[in-house]
Amino acid sequence: MRVLMIVAVALLIAGCSSTTPSVQRYLLQEPELPVMNSELETKIVLGAVQVSSFLAAGGLVYQLEQNQVHQANYHRWAESLQQQLGRQIRMGMQQQLPASTWLPLSGSAHLRSLDYRLDLQIDAFHLTEDGQVRVRGQWQLRDYEQSFIGSDAFDIRQSLAEDGYPAMVSTLSETWHQALQEIARSVEANLIGSKND
Repeated sequence: MRVLMIVAVALLIAGCSSTTPSVQRYLLQEPELPVMNSELETKIVLGAVQVSSFLAAGGLVYQLEQNQVHQANYHRWAESLQQQLGRQIRMGMQQQLPASTWLPLSGSAHLRSLDYRLDLQIDAFHLTEDGQVRVRGQWQLRDYEQSFIGSDAFDIRQSLAEDGYPAMVSTLSETWHQALQEIARSVEANLIGSKND
């Protein structure tokens, strides 16, 4: 009887104790994008890559009903989203347009030796209430004298193949890589257009 009471008390204590779940950290998958059929040769510095403030807190974001958003406490980016996107835009452009040189802003002290500057604003990078990831933003291209060359927007949605945060990160990666391909095509068209003017 005494043994049964000890077991019952142990189970009661175990049920009352709350264990804090461990934090899971994620990185976006690196892009592996096809080379475009382009002979464009130029030097471009990747300038500011800004993300909306609700995306910058470090937790993965999903949208609830009535325009509410939730930051996940235990599912977080292993590196700031801004840094990941900045690195991936440079990698993705270099993969697709390898005849051109793509440089990060840091370390590019002599901007006049470069031809153009590409800046991005990311407005959405999250899971929507209808179970789709959304990647939305805009880029601007200027020459070394800060004269406006062109800009374009992108807004891509993709449904999750399965539930869960790992699937969300994988789908965000795939959708972002689609955006990188859109950006490369648009940037190339603007650069060719500016050279022909």
